[in-house]
Amino acid sequence: MLEADAEYAAAVRAFNAGAYDTAFARAQNAARNGYARGATLIGYMLERGIGREADPDLAAIRYKEAAAASQDPAALHALGLMARDGRGGLASGEAPEYLRLAADAGRAEARVDLALLYLDGVGVPPDAAAARTIMQQTALEGVADAQFILADMMLDGVGGPVDEVQAVQWLEIAGRSGDPDAAYAAAVLLSEGVKLAARPDLAAEFARAAADAGHSQAATLMGYFSALGLGVAASPQAAAEWYATAARRGDAEGRFFYAVALAKGDGVARDPEGAFRWLVLSKASGGLPRPEDEAAREGLIAAFEKDLGPERAAVLRAEAAGTAGLRRDG
Repeated sequence: MLEADAEYAAAVRAFNAGAYDTAFARAQNAARNGYARGATLIGYMLERGIGREADPDLAAIRYKEAAAASQDPAALHALGLMARDGRGGLASGEAPEYLRLAADAGRAEARVDLALLYLDGVGVPPDAAAARTIMQQTALEGVADAQFILADMMLDGVGGPVDEVQAVQWLEIAGRSGDPDAAYAAAVLLSEGVKLAARPDLAAEFARAAADAGHSQAATLMGYFSALGLGVAASPQAAAEWYATAARRGDAEGRFFYAVALAKGDGVARDPEGAFRWLVLSKASGGLPRPEDEAAREGLIAAFEKDLGPERAAVLRAEAAGTAGLRRDG
């Protein structure tokens, strides 16, 4: 087993280094020598087409191998999600049992997916009350996703009465959980003032925590808060800095707002050419949440192309293409 353990560790190192053929071969060796997680890694690569052509049916077989050998929680969870989606020759009715087994084997986040099955009526009859109960149990285990989803259910009265007081408590717990996604989601909900009274102080605290942990959208949100003075002191300079951070991380909205700041010289030195580059990168990164921002982006690109001239615009577009791979987490 020590040899199998070493083979699996080598497989993980190779996988993280992008040496996928080596990772697959070492994981095969680990699995053949009785190390179930080797089969789980093989299943993961086959399911997602990493280093080879995707094969969901064969992925399910390897996950089942790992599950049968040692009740590997990651394999059971993967089988539950594949069954939920009807992939790998699995049926949605199999999903609840796989997810229960995964949760019982120590993968608490599988219980979040189990609760969502009951909420959506996939593989089981719809039962919002059961979904809320399961979600609360999982939240109590410290799973940040469950804490946020439970808060949202409490605000909407899904599966039980509306309870704004407890919802805010769960949002605070999720926001301080150390999970950047949960902190960002809590910040958005607390800033909107739609489902509950806006709490800009908490929203800014959680957005800052998520942004500091590398969350690109949270950095954009911090730029927005800084621009408007929501939960933090109003500061065009701080807003521009946060937008620049989000832009470097690849967030389309952050790139757009940083381009606008550069175009206006708002909190940062005016730089029309830099603004044009970031507008191009923003468009390459995807759509914007608000239609009016989409229209503004298109209008600005057209205006800059006219002002810069076709030759200079082409050069700047090429420069933007050369920086399109900027890190999303730095």
